[in-house]
Amino acid sequence: SNIYNKTIFIDEYDARDAYQMEYLFPNDWHNLVQRLQNDLDGSIMSLVYQYYTKSYANGNQCDHNCRRGLLCSFIRARENDTHACDSIPPLLL
Repeated sequence: SNIYNKTIFIDEYDARDAYQMEYLFPNDWHNLVQRLQNDLDGSIMSLVYQYYTKSYANGNQCDHNCRRGLLCSFIRARENDTHACDSIPPLLL
């Protein structure tokens, strides 16, 4: 509540700008997921994690396995689909 007794919404980010997307159609989101898969430990995935946590945490707090799990949750349509995330690269040491 505030003195105006109205909810005030503050935009945290613009997905098109933040993730360098042309539009927000399903194909654009698919392309973003492909980019994230190809650069799982990169800066865009850090940004995705930051906004996923509503800027509570920065991307450095999410290691490779955390990022892999987050991306998996984006692409898995069914919880019991055990092979949906097979295309996400594992951590190579």
